[in-house]
Amino acid sequence: MRKLYVPIMVDPSQNRDQYLKDFEELGVGHVFLSCGERWPLIGEETWEKWMDLIEEAYAFYTGKGYACGVWISTIGFGGALFSDTTNTGDLTQIRSIVGKNGGDALCPSNETFVSSIAKTVQEIARRGVKMIMLDDELCLSVRPGIGCACDWHLKEFSRLLGEEITLEQLPELVFTGKANKYRKTWLQMQGDTLRGFCRTLREALDEVDPTVRMGFCAGYTSFDTEGVDALELTHILAGNTAPFMRFTSAPYWHFAQRFGQAPMQTFIEYVRMQDAWAKGEGIELFAECDTYPHNRFHTPVAHIECFDTATMLTKNVGVLKYFYHYPCQPTQERGYINAHLAARSTKEAMQQAFHTRPEVGVRVYEEMHKLQDATLPEKFDVVKSQKEIMYKYAFSEAQQMLTVQAIPTVYEGTGLCGICFGENAKYLPEDALDNGLILDVSAAELLQARGIDVGLLASAPLAVGVLEDFADGTDPHPVYWANNLCDMKLAPKASVSSTFVSTAVLAPKRCFPACYRYENAKGQRFLVYGFRAETQPRNSGMYWSYGRGAQLGREIPWLCGKELPVRCEGHPFLYARCNEDASSVAVAYFNCAVDGIEKATLHFARDVKDVKFIGCKGEQIDARTVELFDVRSFGCACVEAEYQ
Repeated sequence: MRKLYVPIMVDPSQNRDQYLKDFEELGVGHVFLSCGERWPLIGEETWEKWMDLIEEAYAFYTGKGYACGVWISTIGFGGALFSDTTNTGDLTQIRSIVGKNGGDALCPSNETFVSSIAKTVQEIARRGVKMIMLDDELCLSVRPGIGCACDWHLKEFSRLLGEEITLEQLPELVFTGKANKYRKTWLQMQGDTLRGFCRTLREALDEVDPTVRMGFCAGYTSFDTEGVDALELTHILAGNTAPFMRFTSAPYWHFAQRFGQAPMQTFIEYVRMQDAWAKGEGIELFAECDTYPHNRFHTPVAHIECFDTATMLTKNVGVLKYFYHYPCQPTQERGYINAHLAARSTKEAMQQAFHTRPEVGVRVYEEMHKLQDATLPEKFDVVKSQKEIMYKYAFSEAQQMLTVQAIPTVYEGTGLCGICFGENAKYLPEDALDNGLILDVSAAELLQARGIDVGLLASAPLAVGVLEDFADGTDPHPVYWANNLCDMKLAPKASVSSTFVSTAVLAPKRCFPACYRYENAKGQRFLVYGFRAETQPRNSGMYWSYGRGAQLGREIPWLCGKELPVRCEGHPFLYARCNEDASSVAVAYFNCAVDGIEKATLHFARDVKDVKFIGCKGEQIDARTVELFDVRSFGCACVEAEYQ
């Protein structure tokens, strides 16, 4: 099984006998001791008491034979500051580019603050601790916006540019229009602040014990928006020790409706994408299976197990899994533990089925660093723009279309074919062009500008309400909540796959290409969609459509000359993972929807035999057809089969 990391509070008043009993039964590989309050926001006496608790708890759990680390906060989450319980002194609050202060989020440009955190990691090391993890507020963005524009940063920004920049000028100068010196300088400055902070902590730790490992928990802005990526910070924090990092993306995000109406597969895929970015870095990696706020009223067991099982299918990625409510006794919430134990044998069988075969699917091309050279809207919206930028340059727009339609993806190699939306076309490798590509209008325009013929002559905004006609014998499908649909003018050899049809009742119907296929003179094939992905909401009708899944199932074989190993259509939010070798295949379907599935029909591209059902019920109908029964909401059905 994958390596299991478990966080608990350092509080010795909790029932440690219960923890030890659970750890043995769960197969815990590593314990992280979570601390509460943060120096310098607490007085010296309270800080010393926390150090004593850490020392005692660390000695206890390591004495019981468990690998152990200590988990601390640094910059802060942006919570309220209360003068009667906190000591702000001459510390500097993070301030957003629109002038909003970040509560208890403190800027590491402040030497007093930095020295206090450095003192903390030194003291933890003196108490004998050999592993320190910094929490996911090790960033300058999110709370309360993009980066820090405190007085020091504003002055430093002006110095670097050689011109006086005011707070009021920042948003328009940095985060609108095409790439420019202001954005490049801003991101470099923000990144350097975090680099310097991490170097200072590592140097301070080395003074006490250079063998202590130090890593951190990435946040959703940690791969682009911060001006430095999580991989670089991980290596700085590690020094000469083995680096480790907890990925960002958590199952509680779905129930809490973080990031809009993003489906569960968005968060699962984010882990896979980070793992691909981290390949070859030599970093110990684990996912964030967070139950926040740690009871089933807020985060259902089904969501936790769905996320845990799906991310488990990625090799060599452990999991930081939250079983307990931090300040409470370990006997209070047992639902997460019971579910984990009940699913263990099924997970072990699935791991065996998947880890022995390579991944297969459509390659998602998603560059890690895009913001610096991106073309942003010409106007900055004080209310919306910061969130929109942070979200856009964290998650992949391209995978949104595929993963709600049960089409498996990969993030390395060329895949069966590829999908590339928006700014990612600037970075598309040459070998991707010869394998078939799914594009949005923005990506198609960028490739045309690179001299690659994708069959798009021109595009203009489509200002009428439309349905989408897939020409498959079904009625036209509604296109709800879609933004920036386009009227595309196509090369003569382009073939329309689906059509936008105007919804006007009393006027003549008007038709526009919604999706077309095109093969250029070099034999390169493209499937181009008439929308701009960068402005599509998560629930766009361009993604959430019965017709879309069937269309992709038809068009992918045309793009690459190969069929998907397995197809299952017609079930909203069905998420697929597929691994295959020359003689066999394993496929897992996660029903990331509120509705259960009474029956799902799988269509294999090749004849199969010796079909094995893991964690589900099913029946083989013929050589290429298998039926699954009763796949519960957020449940998983796994099928393993040999090829005839």
